[in-house]
Amino acid sequence: MAYKLPADCLNEIFENLEQNKPALHSCLLVNRLWCRTSVRILWRNVLNFNSSDISRQSKVESSILHMLIACLPNKSKKLLSENRIVSFSTFTPPLFNYAAYCKVLPIYRIIKIVENVYINQFGKLLVLDKIFQMFTSQISSLKKLIYPYNKKYQDKHKITFSLAEFPGARELSELCCGSDISPNFFRFPLTEFPGARKLSELRCGSNIPSEFFQQLSQISHNLRTIFIDFNGLKGLEGLEELISKQKNLKNLAMSTFDVSWENVIPALKSQSNTITKLHLYSNNICLPLSFVSFFINLQEVIFSFPPDDGVDDDFIENFVKIEASHFPRLQVLKIPFQRPKPESLIKFLKNNGKTLKKLFICELESAAISSIANFCLNLQSLFVIFKSNELHLLQAIFIRCQYLESIKIWCGVEYLNETEVLEIVANHSPNSFHELKIYNADSDSNFASPGDIEFVSPEELESASPGHFEIVSPEDLESEDLEFVSPEDLESSKYLKFVSPKDLESFFISWENRVPKKLLSLIILKKDENKLLDEESMKLAKKYENLGVIKFGTKLYDDDEVEEVFEYF
Repeated sequence: MAYKLPADCLNEIFENLEQNKPALHSCLLVNRLWCRTSVRILWRNVLNFNSSDISRQSKVESSILHMLIACLPNKSKKLLSENRIVSFSTFTPPLFNYAAYCKVLPIYRIIKIVENVYINQFGKLLVLDKIFQMFTSQISSLKKLIYPYNKKYQDKHKITFSLAEFPGARELSELCCGSDISPNFFRFPLTEFPGARKLSELRCGSNIPSEFFQQLSQISHNLRTIFIDFNGLKGLEGLEELISKQKNLKNLAMSTFDVSWENVIPALKSQSNTITKLHLYSNNICLPLSFVSFFINLQEVIFSFPPDDGVDDDFIENFVKIEASHFPRLQVLKIPFQRPKPESLIKFLKNNGKTLKKLFICELESAAISSIANFCLNLQSLFVIFKSNELHLLQAIFIRCQYLESIKIWCGVEYLNETEVLEIVANHSPNSFHELKIYNADSDSNFASPGDIEFVSPEELESASPGHFEIVSPEDLESEDLEFVSPEDLESSKYLKFVSPKDLESFFISWENRVPKKLLSLIILKKDENKLLDEESMKLAKKYENLGVIKFGTKLYDDDEVEEVFEYF
């Protein structure tokens, strides 16, 4: 059957496997047609991988570099061989011209791989030079070019290949520029770069030379997404010009930990009718927020302002300036760290809660949580932290918000009880509800394992140098600050804290008996990737998965947080 599938059909199927690299690797082994079709997709963004296994990562990177060098033209190979940089006696001719399949070029990563393989500085530079020359001549259609995000690469390697001489750059759709690119780094005239006219997304720092932004503003007027890291003042004038020239800017993300974004606010006013998504990140000094009210068509906004040493109230005070603003199309509101004053948030939700579909806001006072049930009746997704005495507020939200589909809940001693949460979910969640994420804050209590305890003999203690061991006095042993853990506690600390198997099965049965029936996605969030649910609970989850009642899984809490808050990072 594999031989009978036409190439265009295979191509369409394999395109849907782009993110499933193991499956594509398996396709390489079927036959030559499958191999030729899948290898083109695998090499499209071949350097987009990360492995926690450093040895495996290094091996894969070396293999990719080996294949790129094997694809070099004979003239380049001869030069590398004559300089004793590469011995081609160990190379076999490649089956395909892999370099021509590349659509994404992360320059900084290619440099890093070459640095890890070659010690000689001249050898590194020559290999890089020949590889980049090959890319400019072989890639017919480049989609994304990522310049170095680390200034040491720019100063050390002086990468100067010209995009004006790069035919594949004509279809470039995304350009990512480093935060602190030196004035001499951009040596190509953007005005002679046809591909920049179609540029749709720009991610950059404000410290890029202003000339770069000024050139780009002459030819690129259709950016849909801009992400600016305010890390310097060098490029602000050109950046203002670039923003004001855009005709259809939809998504704006700004982060700053050093510099204010105040200088670009006048330019942002020109985009007041087009911007629909706004993400703001900072833990810095007082930053103006009143400009947010310009964007009357906002559909999504993130205010990510971690407190600075727990004493920074700037965001809280600044939110007051937009509490009365009205955004008739606002659907997503995320405030993951510092939260507004209760009265400010209540006023904001009263004005804008009717259209909200997603609310992500961490801890709130009871009055503010109650306002969710009063003003956000069309919510589909919610994350808010309930205290241990606020179970009735969760029930009220389930009863009032009849379109709610997903909720993330904290449980633990200071928060809600899991058994009670499951009971509320089974009995009061609306018919639309189908996803429950639970995180037990007490699961991250850390006990010392036996391997962490060092036992010493009296002889070792006597011969040890002063200060080598810490001696605990009887008074310290009686101190309330010391916690003694039993072997049973040490064993149980390997597992995630959750309801008993009996209560878990009772919940599954209740959910199974609901009318109308709906598959529930139950996700246990955890901070420690090594912790698991106990074996009996896992067997129950598997049983009811097989019955089509639930879909069960675990997920790292931080991964879930990153997905929700840091889209542009």
